[in-house]
Amino acid sequence: MKRVIMFGALLLIGAVAIVGCKDESITKYKVPKVVKAKVPAPATDTMAQAVPNPHGETATAPTKDIPYNWIVPSGWIQKNGTGMRMATFDIPVEGQQLSCSIIKLPGQSGTVADNINRWRGQVGLDNLDEQGAVGSAKVFETAFGEIYFSKIVNAANVTSAILATILPTDEYKLFVKIQGAPALLVKVEADFIAFSKSITAK
Repeated sequence: MKRVIMFGALLLIGAVAIVGCKDESITKYKVPKVVKAKVPAPATDTMAQAVPNPHGETATAPTKDIPYNWIVPSGWIQKNGTGMRMATFDIPVEGQQLSCSIIKLPGQSGTVADNINRWRGQVGLDNLDEQGAVGSAKVFETAFGEIYFSKIVNAANVTSAILATILPTDEYKLFVKIQGAPALLVKVEADFIAFSKSITAK
Protein backbone atom coordinates (compact mmCIF):
# COMPACT_ATOMS: atom_id res chain seq x y z
CA MET A 1 0.00 0.00 0.00
CA LYS A 2 2.83 2.38 0.86
CA ARG A 3 4.41 1.63 -2.49
CA VAL A 4 1.19 2.59 -4.28
CA ILE A 5 0.99 5.88 -2.37
CA MET A 6 4.65 6.71 -3.06
CA PHE A 7 4.23 5.86 -6.75
CA GLY A 8 1.18 8.12 -6.93
CA ALA A 9 3.10 10.93 -5.27
CA LEU A 10 5.92 10.61 -7.76
CA LEU A 11 3.47 10.75 -10.67
CA LEU A 12 1.91 13.89 -9.23
CA ILE A 13 5.30 15.61 -8.82
CA GLY A 14 6.27 14.67 -12.39
CA ALA A 15 3.01 16.06 -13.78
CA VAL A 16 3.50 19.37 -11.95
CA ALA A 17 7.07 19.62 -13.30
CA ILE A 18 5.88 18.98 -16.85
CA VAL A 19 3.11 21.60 -16.59
CA GLY A 20 5.63 24.09 -15.13
CA CYS A 21 7.95 23.58 -18.12
CA LYS A 22 5.13 24.08 -20.57
CA ASP A 23 4.18 27.38 -18.93
CA GLU A 24 7.64 28.81 -19.58
CA SER A 25 7.54 30.40 -23.03
CA ILE A 26 10.46 31.69 -25.13
CA THR A 27 9.91 35.05 -26.82
CA LYS A 28 11.66 35.53 -30.16
CA TYR A 29 12.66 39.01 -31.41
CA LYS A 30 13.42 39.92 -34.96
CA VAL A 31 16.44 42.21 -35.30
CA PRO A 32 16.16 44.40 -38.39
CA LYS A 33 18.93 43.90 -40.91
CA VAL A 34 21.36 46.82 -41.07
CA VAL A 35 21.79 48.06 -44.65
CA LYS A 36 24.81 50.23 -45.37
CA ALA A 37 23.95 53.34 -47.31
CA LYS A 38 25.78 53.74 -50.59
CA VAL A 39 27.86 56.92 -50.61
CA PRO A 40 28.29 58.33 -54.13
CA ALA A 41 31.85 58.51 -55.34
CA PRO A 42 33.28 62.02 -55.62
CA ALA A 43 33.31 63.56 -59.08
CA THR A 44 36.50 62.99 -60.99
CA ASP A 45 38.72 66.03 -61.23
CA THR A 46 39.34 66.44 -64.93
CA MET A 47 41.77 68.66 -66.70
CA ALA A 48 38.94 70.54 -68.39
CA GLN A 49 35.51 71.43 -67.08
CA ALA A 50 32.39 72.32 -69.05
CA VAL A 51 31.39 75.95 -68.69
CA PRO A 52 28.71 78.04 -70.37
CA ASN A 53 29.71 80.69 -72.90
CA PRO A 54 27.92 84.04 -73.41
CA HIS A 55 25.70 82.50 -76.11
CA GLY A 56 24.35 79.85 -73.76
CA GLU A 57 26.23 76.93 -75.30
CA THR A 58 28.63 74.60 -73.51
CA ALA A 59 32.31 75.14 -74.01
CA THR A 60 35.53 73.78 -72.54
CA ALA A 61 37.89 75.55 -70.21
CA PRO A 62 41.63 75.28 -70.85
CA THR A 63 43.89 72.72 -69.19
CA LYS A 64 45.46 73.45 -65.81
CA ASP A 65 48.98 74.07 -67.14
CA ILE A 66 47.84 77.24 -68.97
CA PRO A 67 47.82 80.27 -66.63
CA TYR A 68 44.65 81.74 -68.17
CA ASN A 69 40.95 80.99 -68.30
CA TRP A 70 38.84 81.50 -71.39
CA ILE A 71 35.54 80.42 -72.88
CA VAL A 72 35.81 78.48 -76.13
CA PRO A 73 33.06 79.30 -78.65
CA SER A 74 30.86 76.45 -79.82
CA GLY A 75 32.47 74.56 -82.70
CA TRP A 76 36.02 75.66 -81.94
CA ILE A 77 38.43 72.80 -81.28
CA GLN A 78 41.21 73.51 -78.79
CA LYS A 79 44.59 71.91 -79.44
CA ASN A 80 47.91 71.98 -77.62
CA GLY A 81 50.19 74.87 -78.37
CA THR A 82 53.31 74.43 -80.46
CA GLY A 83 56.37 76.63 -80.75
CA MET A 84 55.46 80.17 -79.67
CA ARG A 85 51.75 79.34 -79.54
CA MET A 86 50.25 78.89 -76.08
CA ALA A 87 47.19 77.28 -77.67
CA THR A 88 45.67 76.75 -81.10
CA PHE A 89 42.00 76.45 -82.08
CA ASP A 90 40.71 74.84 -85.26
CA ILE A 91 37.55 76.56 -86.52
CA PRO A 92 35.52 74.74 -89.21
CA VAL A 93 33.73 77.21 -91.48
CA GLU A 94 31.71 76.19 -94.56
CA GLY A 95 33.79 73.11 -95.24
CA GLN A 96 37.05 74.97 -94.68
CA GLN A 97 39.14 75.48 -91.58
CA LEU A 98 40.54 78.59 -89.93
CA SER A 99 43.16 78.60 -87.19
CA CYS A 100 43.17 80.86 -84.16
CA SER A 101 46.36 81.24 -82.12
CA ILE A 102 47.27 82.71 -78.73
CA ILE A 103 50.84 83.91 -78.30
CA LYS A 104 52.48 85.45 -75.22
CA LEU A 105 55.45 87.77 -75.77
CA PRO A 106 57.53 90.02 -73.48
CA GLY A 107 56.19 93.51 -72.78
CA GLN A 108 58.72 95.19 -75.06
CA SER A 109 57.35 93.35 -78.12
CA GLY A 110 56.21 96.52 -79.91
CA THR A 111 53.48 99.03 -79.24
CA VAL A 112 49.84 98.56 -80.22
CA ALA A 113 50.51 100.68 -83.33
CA ASP A 114 53.65 98.66 -84.21
CA ASN A 115 51.73 95.39 -84.18
CA ILE A 116 48.72 96.72 -86.10
CA ASN A 117 51.05 98.07 -88.81
CA ARG A 118 52.88 94.72 -88.92
CA TRP A 119 49.57 92.96 -89.59
CA ARG A 120 48.58 95.57 -92.16
CA GLY A 121 51.78 94.78 -94.03
CA GLN A 122 50.89 91.07 -94.04
CA VAL A 123 47.77 91.77 -96.11
CA GLY A 124 49.36 94.37 -98.38
CA LEU A 125 48.33 97.61 -96.65
CA ASP A 126 50.52 100.63 -95.89
CA ASN A 127 51.47 101.67 -92.39
CA LEU A 128 49.47 104.24 -90.46
CA ASP A 129 50.86 106.75 -88.00
CA GLU A 130 50.55 105.84 -84.33
CA GLN A 131 47.32 107.75 -83.80
CA GLY A 132 45.74 106.30 -86.93
CA ALA A 133 46.82 102.73 -86.13
CA VAL A 134 45.57 102.83 -82.53
CA GLY A 135 42.41 104.64 -83.64
CA SER A 136 41.63 101.87 -86.13
CA ALA A 137 41.23 99.38 -83.26
CA LYS A 138 38.20 98.89 -81.04
CA VAL A 139 38.96 99.07 -77.32
CA PHE A 140 37.11 96.82 -74.88
CA GLU A 141 37.20 96.90 -71.08
CA THR A 142 37.37 93.33 -69.78
CA ALA A 143 38.27 91.44 -66.60
CA PHE A 144 41.76 91.09 -68.07
CA GLY A 145 42.01 94.84 -68.61
CA GLU A 146 41.86 97.12 -71.64
CA ILE A 147 42.20 95.13 -74.87
CA TYR A 148 42.50 96.21 -78.51
CA PHE A 149 40.63 94.44 -81.29
CA SER A 150 41.70 95.06 -84.89
CA LYS A 151 40.02 93.93 -88.10
CA ILE A 152 42.45 94.34 -90.99
CA VAL A 153 41.00 93.92 -94.48
CA ASN A 154 42.50 94.91 -97.81
CA ALA A 155 39.71 95.29 -100.39
CA ALA A 156 42.17 94.25 -103.10
CA ASN A 157 43.08 91.04 -101.26
CA VAL A 158 40.28 88.47 -101.32
CA THR A 159 42.39 85.64 -99.92
CA SER A 160 43.82 87.06 -96.70
CA ALA A 161 42.55 89.30 -93.92
CA ILE A 162 43.25 89.39 -90.19
CA LEU A 163 41.30 89.47 -86.94
CA ALA A 164 43.61 90.23 -84.04
CA THR A 165 43.37 91.23 -80.39
CA ILE A 166 46.15 92.65 -78.23
CA LEU A 167 45.90 92.11 -74.46
CA PRO A 168 48.72 94.19 -72.98
CA THR A 169 50.17 94.26 -69.46
CA ASP A 170 53.28 95.98 -68.07
CA GLU A 171 55.28 92.75 -68.31
CA TYR A 172 53.98 91.01 -71.44
CA LYS A 173 51.39 91.01 -74.23
CA LEU A 174 48.95 88.33 -75.33
CA PHE A 175 48.09 88.22 -79.02
CA VAL A 176 45.00 86.43 -80.33
CA LYS A 177 44.91 86.13 -84.12
CA ILE A 178 43.06 84.54 -87.03
CA GLN A 179 44.17 85.00 -90.63
CA GLY A 180 42.09 83.87 -93.59
CA ALA A 181 39.76 84.83 -96.41
CA PRO A 182 37.64 87.90 -95.54
CA ALA A 183 34.43 86.04 -96.46
CA LEU A 184 35.21 83.42 -93.79
CA LEU A 185 36.39 85.85 -91.12
CA VAL A 186 33.06 87.67 -91.26
CA LYS A 187 31.36 84.49 -90.06
CA VAL A 188 33.60 84.06 -87.00
CA GLU A 189 34.15 87.70 -86.03
CA ALA A 190 31.52 87.81 -83.26
CA ASP A 191 32.84 84.58 -81.69
CA PHE A 192 36.42 85.86 -81.98
CA ILE A 193 35.58 89.05 -80.10
CA ALA A 194 33.64 87.13 -77.43
CA PHE A 195 36.54 84.73 -77.01
CA SER A 196 39.08 87.56 -76.71
CA LYS A 197 36.93 89.32 -74.11
CA SER A 198 36.57 86.12 -72.05
CA ILE A 199 40.31 85.71 -71.38
CA THR A 200 41.35 86.21 -67.75
CA ALA A 201 44.47 85.43 -65.76
CA LYS A 202 44.06 82.57 -63.25
